[in-house]
Amino acid sequence: MLSGNTDVDDPAKDRQVSAQLREELERCAAAHNDISLKLEQAKDAGCSSEGRFEKVFRLCSDAMLICRCRDARTLAVNHGWETLFGYSRAEAAGRSLRELRIFANDEECIAVCKGIQSQVCIRQRDLKMLDRAGKVRNVLLSGEAFDNAGDVSFIIVMRDVTEQRRIELRVQKQRKQLTHLARVAVLGQLSAALAHELNQPLTAILSNAHAAQRFLAREDVDLNEIRDILQDIVDADRRAGDVIHRLRALFLKGEIKLLPLNLNDVVTEVLSLARSDLIARKIDVALRMEPNLLNVRGDRVQLQQVLLNLITNACEAMMDGANAVRRLAVVTSNSDDGMVRMEISDTGQGIEPHAIDRLFDSFFTTKAHGLGFGLSISRSIITDHDGRIEAMNNKEGGATFRVNLPAHAGEHG
Repeated sequence: MLSGNTDVDDPAKDRQVSAQLREELERCAAAHNDISLKLEQAKDAGCSSEGRFEKVFRLCSDAMLICRCRDARTLAVNHGWETLFGYSRAEAAGRSLRELRIFANDEECIAVCKGIQSQVCIRQRDLKMLDRAGKVRNVLLSGEAFDNAGDVSFIIVMRDVTEQRRIELRVQKQRKQLTHLARVAVLGQLSAALAHELNQPLTAILSNAHAAQRFLAREDVDLNEIRDILQDIVDADRRAGDVIHRLRALFLKGEIKLLPLNLNDVVTEVLSLARSDLIARKIDVALRMEPNLLNVRGDRVQLQQVLLNLITNACEAMMDGANAVRRLAVVTSNSDDGMVRMEISDTGQGIEPHAIDRLFDSFFTTKAHGLGFGLSISRSIITDHDGRIEAMNNKEGGATFRVNLPAHAGEHG
């Protein structure tokens, strides 16, 4: 008799184990199939994504270049790149950006190559580049690193903005010419007053010269009197010279120079030019200038042009109606928001409600013979100075034009 455990096979137990094994194998097979399916789908998606990228790379009109990050050597360029620079794919392949010599500035080339090797994202970098013929092209360059089959590469997109820059320069030149013409037009309106302004010191010089001749004809010449006469001639000559100097500065087309200046000085200089015209029109001037006015950074001639235009407009507004009082008020002040303010007020008829929103538009004018350039150009000048200009009607009648310019580094004039 045998007792205890035996190794004799149990058919029922074998069937149970086989069933469990079969179920486990089926689960493994299902899992394998699922993984295979997902891998296949991922592969298809990768191929699809890669295909889309290749299509974009091939068809994009912007110049595109792919290079290795470690040495900035070219792996591929698209047709847009060939068109822009004049090199073929074969000529570009394997060459570094420095070897291609497409950067007009070596320092810019070095900076871009360092960015590539450091895998730093580049966004809209404005560069001058050279095509095969040596022609300068204005280019906006952007780039970013990406994983390229296990190797880190860098894709660069270059947009040709040469024509855009050319148009911008042409518009800037035309605008500068228009600004100058507007300045000359304002001075033309003041020509009679300016002639009178020059005539006064010239007449004084002539009168004093005649007086000196008479004194010198005497036997007992009073040298002290002669000295006084000569000093009067010198003073009158300086006054005439100052007028001519200010006129010359306004007539010239000189380059824009943004320098620290004080608006009180600008007001004084412009009122000196307009003085005779204001007297002829019987306009009183109320001047209130802040003694501790902060400096602004601006172009003196352009700011003089703005103020002269605003004063001329104010004078014309007061001449249009039968105003009992003609008063021009010019006020300068420091505002709490870090701006320097200049206000020009008149006692004219004010601004029509329908016109106040369009006052600074080009070609809009309320004058019978106006061209609509003056205020539009004035706004452009103030905007270029990072400032603001606005117009408003006064409660008591008339209008006020307010100019706000940023204070320069907290400096006082």
